Amino acid sequence: MNHKTFRFLRLIFVLAVTLILSVGFGQVQAQRVTGSGTPGRIPIWRFGPGPTTSALSNSDITQTRSGNIGIGTTSPVGKLHVSGGNAIVNGNVGIGTFNPLAQLHIVAPGGAFVQTQTNMNPGGPTFMFRGPDIPGRLGLSGGSTFISTNLHPTDVPGEWALDSPGVGGSMVLAESDLFIFTKLANTPPGPLDTHRDLRMFIRNTDGQIGIGTSGPESKLHIDSGGPAVNLLKLRATDAAGNRTDNRIGIEFESNASLWSIQHRGNTTPTNKLAFMFNDIEKASIDPNGNVGIGVTPEFRLQLPNIAGLAGQGLANAWVTYSSRRWKENIAPIDNALAKVDQLRGVYYDWKETKKHDIGLIAEEVGEVIPEVVAFEANGTDAQSLDYARLTALLVEAIKELKAENVTLKNKSEELQRRIEALENK
Repeated sequence: MNHKTFRFLRLIFVLAVTLILSVGFGQVQAQRVTGSGTPGRIPIWRFGPGPTTSALSNSDITQTRSGNIGIGTTSPVGKLHVSGGNAIVNGNVGIGTFNPLAQLHIVAPGGAFVQTQTNMNPGGPTFMFRGPDIPGRLGLSGGSTFISTNLHPTDVPGEWALDSPGVGGSMVLAESDLFIFTKLANTPPGPLDTHRDLRMFIRNTDGQIGIGTSGPESKLHIDSGGPAVNLLKLRATDAAGNRTDNRIGIEFESNASLWSIQHRGNTTPTNKLAFMFNDIEKASIDPNGNVGIGVTPEFRLQLPNIAGLAGQGLANAWVTYSSRRWKENIAPIDNALAKVDQLRGVYYDWKETKKHDIGLIAEEVGEVIPEVVAFEANGTDAQSLDYARLTALLVEAIKELKAENVTLKNKSEELQRRIEALENK
């Protein structure tokens, strides 16, 4: 084949290829591009006015001189800044790595991995997922101190601990039970009783809570762990934390009743500890230690003035202090019989209950023996009468009667001897 033949065949081949492309795949036409753009904005081809025309204009993507890319913003402050919409990624994203192994893979040589901060308080504390101090742990920290709290397994199977690497608290999850400890300084993770003092325990099976114990025997079980410890403190305050006279207490509720123990304010006369049943006071203790059952007490122990069981007490014995060690100016009761003679025993009916009774009138007794009568503040109206102390008066009265009886007996015997002597003459 000579040179001219070769050139002819090559021309035929080019024409054939051109014809095939034109017929089989449509015509290829060079389109004219027009338009203008803004510096820094990445251009985009947009459809023009005609079906086969296009125009060049600005896109929503900006690239700054420093190389920052902005989507939806013309002032990106980072290498990639997306504003006004969502960024959707189908695949793995790497931060600090070119080879992400998960949908979000973060690699940082130090400092925080993830930091969150509320816009409500820009200068307030932050919360961070950060590099742990001990390998194999998840570090969490908050505030400006950046003292990390680490989540890690302990050497007890099934047990996880949330604690700090130095002195601080420790929370342990063990087979769904929750333990909260005070951990000693710079101690490694270990069993529940190693290097840690138990502070609180919640058992998964029954929800019972132990404070100072890992074996609660009730819904709330508190072990003091030492002497002079206030096990539970309740304080009535307002929204600002100031103490108030509001009632505060503990309620015990069953299906048909509600018992409660309440502190009824800090001012007199409401300052007391009250025992309530269905919000009705049944007994109370005032700051002086006076106990009232059904009544506000003025005495160390006081019951209401009711002629019936509600105003009575029952005991095997009432024991009264009476040792010579506590007494002085001891003297016998004189004219005891004459005093008894001035007293008047009466029958009467109680006005409130109409109960028939027997006794003395306190005002009358007070005129004779005021030591056994308690009066109101006015000093005139009697309040109570101590019947037991009348025993001392009666004892001395009986002794006076005995002395008179002995005197009369001696005189009788003397008269009898005289009569016998006269008869024998």
